[in-house]
Amino acid sequence: MNVLGLLRKQWFLGLLFLGVGFAYFVPGPGFWIMKHLDLKYFIFVLLFLTSLTFNTLQLLSGFREPAPIGLSLAGTYLFLPVLFYGGALLLGPRTPLGVGLLLLGAAPCSVASSAVWTRLSGGNTPLAVAMIVISNVLNVVLAPVVMKLTMGQALEQPIGKLVGDLALNVLLPIALGQVVSIGLNKARDAWMVPIGVASRLMVLCVVTLTTSKAVSKAADFVDVGAAGETQRLSPGAVALVVLISIAAHAMVVVLLATGGRMLGLPLGDRIAAIFVGGQKTLPVPVYYLEKFFPAYGLGVLALVSYHATQLIFDSFLIEYFKAKAKKEEAAAAPEPAAAP
Repeated sequence: MNVLGLLRKQWFLGLLFLGVGFAYFVPGPGFWIMKHLDLKYFIFVLLFLTSLTFNTLQLLSGFREPAPIGLSLAGTYLFLPVLFYGGALLLGPRTPLGVGLLLLGAAPCSVASSAVWTRLSGGNTPLAVAMIVISNVLNVVLAPVVMKLTMGQALEQPIGKLVGDLALNVLLPIALGQVVSIGLNKARDAWMVPIGVASRLMVLCVVTLTTSKAVSKAADFVDVGAAGETQRLSPGAVALVVLISIAAHAMVVVLLATGGRMLGLPLGDRIAAIFVGGQKTLPVPVYYLEKFFPAYGLGVLALVSYHATQLIFDSFLIEYFKAKAKKEEAAAAPEPAAAP
């Protein structure tokens, strides 16, 4: 086995394991950074870099693809909420981990990683960005619906604040990236590899810092049950939520892949739907937990569990989709003419 070759190919996955592990066991440094530097700046840079990799016409065309967009929304707001609801029933829907899973079901897709994973897999990145924008816009309406159906409680969200955050933290960096992309023109191709490395480092920062904040916040919460007793998380419950996270993500990937094939979508569109529809953001459900369910604060462990699981799982999918794309290209290539 070529160890150096494997390390070059999977360097991000190795850093991801180290980053999440460090943030989980030593959350202090990351939490200190989060106190002084908001996460939105990292996401801003990440979306700006992603936007540099395609042009405006490609982005606009992404919004005119209802089938893959609908499939990704089904993953975010139907398949995953149902799977998380089943997991919450196993854990107990009024336990911290159960509440965490239910809140995760109401969250939009991941802003940071889904577009990057789509691009690294050779998928339709402009379509993925369109899916991300639509998923986050619709979260204002769909999150209360999901919460009402799964928890019997709708959230009164500050709509003005959510829309303002979306415009400032998602739409603005994408627009700026498009402006700079026009200036780069043909030189953009030469910057693809550095942009890819920088994007993954931004994802690593987002995941590590968010995990640090979530774990640090968990220590500040007191979980109290209905009868007033303090709730404790057993090792078995933590192990179960990790297994539920792995199973839920694997199942939603299979459902989205199967749905994409049934709809006759090209591979690039299927890749976008899988990564956007199967990945959940972390900051939004953490906000919901802090704002609306502070008594179940240890539920952040469920949020961190799924977020880390999806990134590790999907890192292996990148290589799978790259190989699949090569096979499809080889199959579609015309056979060489026979010698006379």
